Amino acid sequence: MPLIQSNHEILTRYVYYSKYIKKLDRTVSWAAFMPNPKDNETSVFRVLGLSESEIWNIANCDVTPHQQNRIKGRADMNLDDVINIRVNSNKLFFNSKEPPYRHGNITSWSNQKSVNKLIALELEVKASPHLIP
Repeated sequence: MPLIQSNHEILTRYVYYSKYIKKLDRTVSWAAFMPNPKDNETSVFRVLGLSESEIWNIANCDVTPHQQNRIKGRADMNLDDVINIRVNSNKLFFNSKEPPYRHGNITSWSNQKSVNKLIALELEVKASPHLIP
């Protein structure tokens, strides 16, 4: 059964590429938030109410097996922050897309890469990094 969506949700974006971790301040780069060019969506998981070990367990069980790299970290952000970003006339949305449990996508990205970069830069500022040492 899907979770009921709340604007107070915490979303996490798992990061599998070192190039998405800024060496200077060890934060997650805007590029990690860019939508997948295949579907113009960004995959995230809803983690409100979960312990740190439960959040990492989602990565280990549901995401990492489908990746070619080892996990480098994650970036947590408030759903409120995501849906309140506005660049030009673009407004992002969150859609639950299970399975796997707690999975969803950030949707309604622009068709213009330059606009999406501006949106991703906003997400970078709002996100809290949690990196693998």
